[in-house]
Amino acid sequence: MRFKVEHSGPGRLRVSSNSPFGPAGRKVLRERLLALPGVTRVTVYKYGSGLVLEYRGSRAALLNALQRLEVLDLCQDPGDIGIAPEERELFDVFYEAALRRALTHTLLPPVVRAPVTLIKSLPFIPPALRALRQRRLTVEVLDATAIVVSQLMGDFSTASSIIFLLNLGEDLEGWVETRSRERLEGSLSFLSHSAWVITESGGLKETAIADVRVGDHVSVTSGRGIPLDGEVLRGRGMVNESTLTGEPLAVPKTVGDAVYASTVVENGELTLRVTSLATESRISQIVRLMTGGENFQSPRQRLNQTRADAVVAYNFLGAAITYALTRSVTRALLFLLVDISCVLKISTPIVVMTAMRQMGDQQVLIKGGRFVEEFAQADTFVFDKTGTLTTTRPLVMDVLTFGGFSREEVIRYAACLEEHYYHPIGHAVVEQADRENIPHDEMHGELTYIVSHGIQSEIDGKRTVIGSRHFVIEDEGVPITAEQEAVIAEQAQRYNLLYFSIDQQLAGVFCIDAPLRPNARQVMDTLRAQGKHLVMLTGDQQARAGELAAELGIEEVHSEVFPEDKHLFVQQQQRRGRRVVMVGDGINDSAALHAADIAVVMAESADLAQQVADVVILSNDLGALTELGHMSRGLERRLTGLYTGIIGVNGGLLALGLFNVLPGNLLALLHNASTIGFSLYSLGDLEVERFALPNEGESLPASEMRERPPEKGSSTA
Repeated sequence: MRFKVEHSGPGRLRVSSNSPFGPAGRKVLRERLLALPGVTRVTVYKYGSGLVLEYRGSRAALLNALQRLEVLDLCQDPGDIGIAPEERELFDVFYEAALRRALTHTLLPPVVRAPVTLIKSLPFIPPALRALRQRRLTVEVLDATAIVVSQLMGDFSTASSIIFLLNLGEDLEGWVETRSRERLEGSLSFLSHSAWVITESGGLKETAIADVRVGDHVSVTSGRGIPLDGEVLRGRGMVNESTLTGEPLAVPKTVGDAVYASTVVENGELTLRVTSLATESRISQIVRLMTGGENFQSPRQRLNQTRADAVVAYNFLGAAITYALTRSVTRALLFLLVDISCVLKISTPIVVMTAMRQMGDQQVLIKGGRFVEEFAQADTFVFDKTGTLTTTRPLVMDVLTFGGFSREEVIRYAACLEEHYYHPIGHAVVEQADRENIPHDEMHGELTYIVSHGIQSEIDGKRTVIGSRHFVIEDEGVPITAEQEAVIAEQAQRYNLLYFSIDQQLAGVFCIDAPLRPNARQVMDTLRAQGKHLVMLTGDQQARAGELAAELGIEEVHSEVFPEDKHLFVQQQQRRGRRVVMVGDGINDSAALHAADIAVVMAESADLAQQVADVVILSNDLGALTELGHMSRGLERRLTGLYTGIIGVNGGLLALGLFNVLPGNLLALLHNASTIGFSLYSLGDLEVERFALPNEGESLPASEMRERPPEKGSSTA
């Protein structure tokens, strides 16, 4: 069994395996993972092949142990053979329906069956009467008419069969909706994690989010995420609210201030009083958004449901004409028994839900069925750069050294300072030291952290400063030569720079940037091969944006743009008749995302962007864009085939009935059996065409594989 890292955070790792888990397999896997060094908690998703590890200690050591883990054939447990949990539950639906049928019809004497059928038919009458009062001929009117007419003719067996199959269809539809909701919630379950609740005795207890209550006191230390909305009771700290506001700089929080779930304490320690269970309600809201409203229905689904109600009038017209010509109530009843509209209404939403569920299994959250169907029709893909085409996790790309200091010395001293304060850029320096196996034991004096500037301290009695150019060069007055300036200026066009000085002498400059997301190049190649027009909109500098666009093969680039420019660009494309997919991540993309035909964001995006978005890529893997395109085309093929099959089968049944080949009760049985058959066919996974990407199947994302230290001595001055 191989594992792939999907998302990484402080003390938390979400991974997926190359094969799904059965019930017994989940138990075995959890036991094996808990035995790994440093692992404190394991959550294995009920559906799919994802799991979350919470750990203490070295991330690299955990990854190594995880890749060496051998779990022998988890699916070979006797409890897992043959039937997956979903199939077992589907069997229950049919089993319970068959049992009810036996108890209320088959096993009852004929004299009792008629009144039982009459009683069971009563719930179908009120919906039909309501529709008639509104002067509408709907599927409910058709079903009720078929049941009532059958009973008036004394054919209680046909009426009972219709009732049984209609109820079974409702059970199947409810099962699909429940299963889809559970899977969608399961795909979001990694958002919920534990909180350190302060007990009555003053101790700390790690508590699952579901068990935390409003009013509980929660402790959040430096580098940890705030699990729930709350109010600060004690302490002070700097909180990064970029996930909420999109702003990168942390803001100070002290007693009385409000703090919000999904934000991070960069430094300091806070004690909170929980004011609301925001994380839980957010998941519920997202699921409701996905399964409710017009966006949930695809255009074909709405069309088929409109067709379904329209067909009802023709059912009654056919019945009237047949009776007028043959004077046979039995033949006229055929047009009521063979109800094409019923199977259209049941099977079409099942197919759409199946497509959404399949994408949910691949960690793609879709808030409406129409976004699946319309995705393949989009012809223009507009990408933000930072956090979308690139990762949100900065890395040290190069180290410039000056003043006779070696690369190893610069990294060791800088990491020694930065490891005490969690900040993405500072964390990149510490990670670089770990990758190059450079020890950075404490060798400094008292540390002073200056917000938005950097850190100052002493090493061997010498003043050391690390931070922005403004802090080191201007505020601290560290001199810089023309030669050094020339070398630094060249790198400043490509990277973010972190300056480091010792004893008023510039010792080094860290060149930091966020690397491309795994599969970014391959995804752009695939979209371009499909005839999609690719555009990059970014607030970054022209040189940096142009270099990245050239690397990815993006034809159109607009740099140094503001949020309103992005919004205007999307509208301009739409006025030209283009269907636009906007892929962004931050609050500055929200207006453009809202304007686009389909808005796509990563799970790492700001909350506002996620609320505006139509599609959220929970895996943060751009490859989901091509997979969603394949699913969109697969959905279109399935819906087209389904409609053709329904018309063909039911048209054939009508012909057989009109020519007296089949009796009415058998015709009703075959029609409703075909309805179940089409519904079960709709439940099956959609077949999608997949083109293997070059790095598909690697056990770790490409970014993990790339994170190797540069060769010694590169770019030194």
